[in-house]
Amino acid sequence: MKLSQLRDVAIDNSHFTQLDDFITFCRYYLDFISIPDNIQARIIAQNEPQYHFLQYKKDGGYQITRPINSDLFLSNIQFDSNISIFKDLISNFPAVENSIATRQCVNKTLYTIQQCLGSTLDALPAVNSNKARKINGTLFEKLILIFLNNLRISAKAETLDLPVIHNNKVLFSIKYQHDIVIRNDLGDVKVIGAIKTTSKDRIDKVFIDKLLYSRLSATDIQHIAIILNDVQRQKTKVNNQFNVGSTFLPGRFKGYMIKLCPLDGVYYFDIRKAMQTDKHLKEMISTFDQLIFDELPLLFNNSSQ
Repeated sequence: MKLSQLRDVAIDNSHFTQLDDFITFCRYYLDFISIPDNIQARIIAQNEPQYHFLQYKKDGGYQITRPINSDLFLSNIQFDSNISIFKDLISNFPAVENSIATRQCVNKTLYTIQQCLGSTLDALPAVNSNKARKINGTLFEKLILIFLNNLRISAKAETLDLPVIHNNKVLFSIKYQHDIVIRNDLGDVKVIGAIKTTSKDRIDKVFIDKLLYSRLSATDIQHIAIILNDVQRQKTKVNNQFNVGSTFLPGRFKGYMIKLCPLDGVYYFDIRKAMQTDKHLKEMISTFDQLIFDELPLLFNNSSQ
């Protein structure tokens, strides 16, 4: 596929209704960038060399992609070898072997799929950057929900009627829209959450949603956040080189978690170093595989007892 064809597919989210649609698109994009003549340049971040950017040729307006973490992003050959593990996980979940390799497969496969979509959308003209961000966010939400559904977990975006309870009486209801609502086999809501490509300009609402839901409804339903990454491209003042900048606000995040209304789980694909070394952040933030292999099975096992 040419870049223009990939771009035409990516901007129409109706092309992505099942997991195989995402996988097929990813394969086409990985094959495209594996051909050196298709790419103008591969740029390595000066401050964090595990990140790179792709610069397209004339067909992509010489645009430069978002930061791509080479430790997570699979090549076309690696992707094909991972897909068999990935599909075996889906077929046998939750009885599949809970190994480091399987966990990494989940994180890397989903990360690669989403970054292929996002990088394709980066080929849109700069005037369409807001449109590209919106499409990218919608596709990420669809990818996570479809993946969970393939694991036979009931998860979908929903608008819930939030009962406002006072003195043990329901006074009225407020409609509240959520990126993800997970229900058990009986249809009971077990988890409510947000699915975001980045926490930038969004993290405040995630905490406020839980605070309002808990206070107004007098319930304690689990609230989680699933986030792709918190990095962005930055051009240095010297020599116009490229760096990676963080969009994560650790002070605000810790303040909300400790003093406002702690979330029940925050799961990243591309987890930042500070999230693994800071004492408080390490306790608050995990990688996505922990939700799949540790938290959800435990939640549903407990709910069935």
